[in-house]
Amino acid sequence: MSVIKEYRTVSEVVGPLMIVDQVAGVHFNELVEIQLHDGSKRQGQVLEVQEDKAMVQLFEGSSGINLEKAKVRFTGRPLELPVSEDMVGRIFNGMGKPSHRPPQYLGSGTKIASIFWLWSAPQGISCSNRPSGNCAQL
Repeated sequence: MSVIKEYRTVSEVVGPLMIVDQVAGVHFNELVEIQLHDGSKRQGQVLEVQEDKAMVQLFEGSSGINLEKAKVRFTGRPLELPVSEDMVGRIFNGMGKPSHRPPQYLGSGTKIASIFWLWSAPQGISCSNRPSGNCAQL
C-alpha cells in the first residue's frame, strides 16, 4: 500500500515544470496530484529528485497555480492505465481518458472504426501469413 504525502512547499513554476521543496520519500516517475486554491485538480509526474527537492512535469498546464496555496500530493505510485478489449478503436489522451465519443455502431452490430492503427514490422522481419502467428527473421 502506498502512502500519499501532501506538501504546500511549491517554490517555483516555469512552463510545464514545478519545483516542490522539503520533500521526503518521493521517487522518479511517481504520479502527482496538484489541488489549486479553487479546488480544481491537475496531474503531473516526478522527473527528478535531488536532496529534498522534486521536479514535477505538469500534464495539464501551469496557468493559475498559486505557489502558496497549491497542495501537491505524491501518490507513491507511477501512472497506471488499466486496459480491456472495450478500448479497441477508441482514442485516449496521455492520461488514459477518452478524448472522443465512443465508436458508433451500424444496425447490424458492425463497429465503425474511428482510427486505424498501422504497424509495420522492422526491416528484415516478416509476419505475413505465418500459421503460428510468430514473426520470422529474414
